[in-house]
Amino acid sequence: MNTMERLMAYGLQASPEQGVRQEDFNKLEPRLAASWELNKDSTEITFHLRKGVKSPWGNPFTAEDVKWTWDRAWALKTVGSFYLRSVLRMTKPGWQVLDDHTIRLRVPEPSPLLESLWINMDLGILDSKAAKKNATADDPWARQWVSKNSPSFAPYQITQWQPGHQVVLSAFNGYYRGRPSISRVVFQEVPESSSRLALLLNGGAQIAEDLAPRDFVQGQKSSSAKAVSLVANSVYRVEFNNKQAPFDQPLVRQALNYAIDRKAIIEGPWDGLAKVCKSPLPPSYPTYDAGFFDYTYDPEKAKSLLRKAGHPSLSSSLSYRAGDAVEAQMAQLIQTDLAKIGVQIQLSEQPASTYLQNILTHKYPMYLYVDSSQLPTPSYALNLWLNSNSAINYSQYQDRDVDEVIHKMLSTVDDQETLRLSREVQKRVMEDPPWIYLVYPGYHVLLGDKVSGFAWRTPVNPIEYWNLKVS
Repeated sequence: MNTMERLMAYGLQASPEQGVRQEDFNKLEPRLAASWELNKDSTEITFHLRKGVKSPWGNPFTAEDVKWTWDRAWALKTVGSFYLRSVLRMTKPGWQVLDDHTIRLRVPEPSPLLESLWINMDLGILDSKAAKKNATADDPWARQWVSKNSPSFAPYQITQWQPGHQVVLSAFNGYYRGRPSISRVVFQEVPESSSRLALLLNGGAQIAEDLAPRDFVQGQKSSSAKAVSLVANSVYRVEFNNKQAPFDQPLVRQALNYAIDRKAIIEGPWDGLAKVCKSPLPPSYPTYDAGFFDYTYDPEKAKSLLRKAGHPSLSSSLSYRAGDAVEAQMAQLIQTDLAKIGVQIQLSEQPASTYLQNILTHKYPMYLYVDSSQLPTPSYALNLWLNSNSAINYSQYQDRDVDEVIHKMLSTVDDQETLRLSREVQKRVMEDPPWIYLVYPGYHVLLGDKVSGFAWRTPVNPIEYWNLKVS
């Protein structure tokens, strides 16, 4: 967000929940793209790039930088390639430089995401000239150098990086939108939540992120802190391996949803900060519909469904990340709830360093997982988590009807049709749940009393330092 610049971004508006700003999903604003044009069937977008932009390396921004960035993503199959291939459904490169400041991209079928996709910070544009100077015969795309320098046209550049300790960002005086107010940002790794809170309250830090709920609740009472607490876009759930018995049975997955006392989870580990998860979509996203959620706490109904499924009792394991006190408490409550319906769960604390890799390789039958989609659009989020062809569908959920509806969403540019299709998917995955829907954890951060200009951005809750001021 701070060291890579994008082609466009969502504009900001006042938040209805807090005295801060958040993204306006109906307003796209230019960044490196000064303007753009879509053709009638949304299969082609032409970017007219901003002139007079330079990187901290002194190189002017041109269409060749965009082309090289996309060529690199395609060749290396990086996360940028995921968006080109899986979201825009491209089977081969489809971009063409028209002149120094114009580039055109064509996709094989209509896409409602062809315009808004470029707000994604994973699609930041690299300074190709700086990167090429640091390429080698063994590393023609400068992977090693890029990973430690993030050469782009952004407001900050990395000037110090001590892995596991801190990153120092320095403002780029020549940033095309204006020099940042804050000239130096020191992002420190402070493992203990209580220590992060203490640093903020005693003036040793201006922002404290990822606080334990109890620390956030304590800190928001202080006159030296400003609390930001938003529903945001993260979704916490227990994911099953949907291809592994007995979780391959919808009745079993339904039963376990009825067995969970979500109110206890919210009031306990989350100190009242979270909300009940009632859809695979977060409440902040268009087409969110809580009307299909029917999983009230009902142990007797859960037992009845298990008997109907032929599993009056069963056993399994639930994995969660080591070092995460909230997840440990959630896991214990889930274990207790499931024991009440005859489901014996062994808790398995897993090293955070290998947790995601084990999820990717489907090693866990059940695991706690939280995610947020980079784009606030239903077609993107639902495709990401529920399409059987998606690499991010870690639970291996497969429903041909859901796949078909999502496929229609990915090529539908009509808003009313998108709404209808989105509701259809939400209804279906409540009737046949791929997960145990738990909570929306929200986004909670404490700011020092001298900090102003905070704005919430959707992708993984980053803080955009360019907006901030410290008096």
